[in-house]
Amino acid sequence: MKKFLTTFICMWNLLCLGQRIKKIDSTVTTIIIPAKPKVLKDTIAKMSKLDSFINYWIGRPYIYGGTTIKGIDCSAFAQKFYKDVFDVQIPRTALTQFKSSTKVDKNEINLYDLIFFLSDSSPSGWHVAVYLGNNLMVHAANRKRGVVIDQLTNGLIKKIYAIGSFNYRIENPDKTIRPLGRPLVE
Repeated sequence: MKKFLTTFICMWNLLCLGQRIKKIDSTVTTIIIPAKPKVLKDTIAKMSKLDSFINYWIGRPYIYGGTTIKGIDCSAFAQKFYKDVFDVQIPRTALTQFKSSTKVDKNEINLYDLIFFLSDSSPSGWHVAVYLGNNLMVHAANRKRGVVIDQLTNGLIKKIYAIGSFNYRIENPDKTIRPLGRPLVE
């Protein structure tokens, strides 16, 4: 149990805190290499904002055109996600989010990219979700399910119309979005 816990702590430090791992004999030991304090502080703050945001919204109802906790639609959820977690303003509707994002290949998807679907059940014909990594996405799904985290199954992956990326610079004082300019590869 102790070895598992040590390994878990070492992996956590490596992934989240930027520390390095060195294997000595049969045990795993961390060598603490201080990260830049501002980078570490920003990373922890973003993780905290992300956790708080998702925990706050999970289970909230879906309402087409909604923008509040009483009911929110998929594009308003994506917009609030970017605003509340990253302090970046993106367009309001799924179609304008699609048009203003930089399209990337499915194989190049990054954390927090937007996943766009064409939808027969949506009044707008569009649906958008936020990619969380490990084949998970968070979105305001529909009236029955509300805001949920779903797994991107093979069936869903085949239905993806496009992946949209918003790249921005945190130091940019006016918080404008800076597209990467990567083309969609079909």
